[in-house]
Amino acid sequence: LRDTNAFLDNVFESSLDSIVVSDNKGKLQRVNRAFLQLLDCEENEVLGKMMSELSVTEEGTYETVYGEKIQIGKAHIDYMMDMVSRFITEGKISNWVSYVFRNDRKILPVEVSIVNLYNGKGLKTGSVGIVRDVTERRKAEREITKTRDFLENIVECSIDPIIIGDEVGMISKTNKSFQELLGYTEDEIQGRHIGEFVPVEPGTYESRAGTMVTLDDKFFQEAEDRMTELVEGGSLAAWQSCYLGKDGKIIPVEQTISFLYDKNGERTGVVGISRDVTERVKAEQEILKTRDFLQDIFKTSLEGIVVTDAQSTITMVNDSAVKILGYPRRDLLKRKTQDFLKTGDEMEERGKQIQKVRRKKGSVTGYEHTWTRKNGPIIDVEISIALLKDLNGALSGAVLSISDVTARKKAEQKLVESQEQLRSLASQLTLTEERERRRIATDLHDRIGQALAISKIKLGALRESTAPHGLGNDVDGIRDLIEETIRDTRSLIFDLSPPFLYELGFEKAIEWLLEDIQTQHGVTTHLISDGKLKPLDDDIR
Repeated sequence: LRDTNAFLDNVFESSLDSIVVSDNKGKLQRVNRAFLQLLDCEENEVLGKMMSELSVTEEGTYETVYGEKIQIGKAHIDYMMDMVSRFITEGKISNWVSYVFRNDRKILPVEVSIVNLYNGKGLKTGSVGIVRDVTERRKAEREITKTRDFLENIVECSIDPIIIGDEVGMISKTNKSFQELLGYTEDEIQGRHIGEFVPVEPGTYESRAGTMVTLDDKFFQEAEDRMTELVEGGSLAAWQSCYLGKDGKIIPVEQTISFLYDKNGERTGVVGISRDVTERVKAEQEILKTRDFLQDIFKTSLEGIVVTDAQSTITMVNDSAVKILGYPRRDLLKRKTQDFLKTGDEMEERGKQIQKVRRKKGSVTGYEHTWTRKNGPIIDVEISIALLKDLNGALSGAVLSISDVTARKKAEQKLVESQEQLRSLASQLTLTEERERRRIATDLHDRIGQALAISKIKLGALRESTAPHGLGNDVDGIRDLIEETIRDTRSLIFDLSPPFLYELGFEKAIEWLLEDIQTQHGVTTHLISDGKLKPLDDDIR
């Protein structure tokens, strides 16, 4: 018996858990070393006291041994009273969570298990309790709670819709973004299967993007394949899928889904993060429309369109460019645009035009060149260039619009030749007219003018001979008419072909013309001459 007591005493003192023994009235009769270390006190400070004197039994704010202040409220006090009642009724209790005071009056959390002691007659003699310090566990629990609250806050505040379910897909939690995405409240989603919120059969659906979308067997086969990937691999990313909103419209989303695991590696649930790509789908649809529109222009344009990279290597041509240059499409690709230039001078000119494009920050229009077609024929082309740049503003290529203007140039040349012919013909007509005017003026001067002058002279002689007969006045009248006729004739000769131009030269003719203008119209003019001779041939005169 002595050995047994010694063994029990050794176990009592060596236990890592605090052990207390109380009498039938609840006063402490014995405590072990671990209990004293727990409360940081001496044995005489606790023996004879009730355990309740060392415990928190009143509401209030207390400082813990790990530096935090906690609020002990009515709920905890009621819990303690309930545990005491159970102990009195049942004679034992385990895992009772409580707080005890350390010697410095700071509190620490403990987990208490108590059982009554009985003598050989079955009478209660006291009780023994094991008090376990759960400070570190409480710290861990608090950290876990903080982490959980932090993660829940992230989930709830995330702009991306998040859904959490169990291992078979029953929904246990969704965030606000997910509820707003589908148009349901949390209560309407909670506890339902995720499959209830996705399209389940082929058909045509209205999309939140504003278009009608057909989900065919291929779509559902791909969904099945991705689910298989998820089950086998445990996760999948960037899955282009869709949800079915409360309004019956499908919502295009990009999903990342992963299974959740416990510490044993067993799957316990699944979390899915979705991104509403409605706006991106709209943008992609606009891009596709624009691309199709530009492709139609590219294909149907009557002008040749050539696309090059930054080194002027052709990467794309339309049918019109193939027709203009006369090469098969495959022969044009990978060639450089300068291969079609005829001479080195044209290469230099092209370089100048490219520099002009750069200076103008992107484009130049309507400059003309001569290019060579397949097998050597020369064609006239009109080219417009626009530079292409990448997102960083670096040159990535160019777009050339090419028009074959050979026929137009020929027509223009013929027009120039015709205009030259017309100008030559007009000049010939003018010269012919001037010659005729000069001939008429000469005839008037040499024939009519001379005849009138002789008539005037003869009338003068006739007047002398007829004066005695009283006919002098009649002859003078006739002579005045002839004199006036001579003046009119001279004026007509000057109008038809001024003799100054032929007899005195260009400068004298100009002087006469200015004097005549001043006489007839009163306009004063001044002639400034360099004094040099200005000979004119007969045609110009």
